[in-house]
Amino acid sequence: MATIGQQPHIIYRLTLAKSLFKTGIELCKTNVDIFSFSQGLIALHDALDNFTGAIATHLSVTSGYFIPTLDKIENKEKQSDPAFALTSRNELVQLNTIRSNIKHQGITPNISQNKAIIQPIIKFFQEYSKRFFNLDWDLISLADLIKKESVKNDLKDVERLTDNKDYKEALNKMAIIKFQVFDESHMRTQLD
Repeated sequence: MATIGQQPHIIYRLTLAKSLFKTGIELCKTNVDIFSFSQGLIALHDALDNFTGAIATHLSVTSGYFIPTLDKIENKEKQSDPAFALTSRNELVQLNTIRSNIKHQGITPNISQNKAIIQPIIKFFQEYSKRFFNLDWDLISLADLIKKESVKNDLKDVERLTDNKDYKEALNKMAIIKFQVFDESHMRTQLD
């Protein structure tokens, strides 16, 4: 799903959030390494900070600390929909507490007791990227800033190939894009 009309700084922030999210999810896959799990939760919290900051900017509300930003987003949405309530709020508050314990007190979380908060956090990103930005969370990319649709789609193909670890094909596709965007237009001016 392409974004039309999103401000570049919001796309950058969403892309940063997605990068931190991917790192966090990967680190949280462990069932035994408490330090990796802790780093994963911190990365997920950082992703949420950036994501909710992007939402706050989009809604023209000030952002700051994580929980007050959630409150401002929820209150803003309640103005148009009084029944609105953020999904996964309890898990987000729990993550905030765990992160604070890790960073400020050196208390690592129990993996088996805290694995359950991961899925609601994923759901939060998926649901609210659609609601606020009309974007599929899994497809958010810096390529969304590119105006020429064919180049944007080609770059998204490169991202997909890279995610699938098909690096050779990704490099080939990038070379073709480079030629089409830069060299071909330069070559045409030389021939004309």
